[in-house]
Amino acid sequence: MVSLPPDFDSWDEEKCNQLISEDPKNYLAYYRLAYICMLNEPEVDVEGVKKYLLKVQELNPDFKVQKVNMSLGEIYEMQKDFNSAL
Repeated sequence: MVSLPPDFDSWDEEKCNQLISEDPKNYLAYYRLAYICMLNEPEVDVEGVKKYLLKVQELNPDFKVQKVNMSLGEIYEMQKDFNSAL
């Protein structure tokens, strides 16, 4: 199991984008960006969350599979995209 870096919670959008520019396959940075999009309450950036979680899934399909799939399923359900939710 991959553990998150100790400073993961302190990564902001700028830090994530820097990490991605250094390594476009840095799935942890995409995962953090998805989380940042979720924190934009009350207006959660659902499309941003979906985009970044799909990128995580593409780069490392074994990373936090249940959490990523559950989150994507909830997004597809909210968007009434039931075929994708399955």
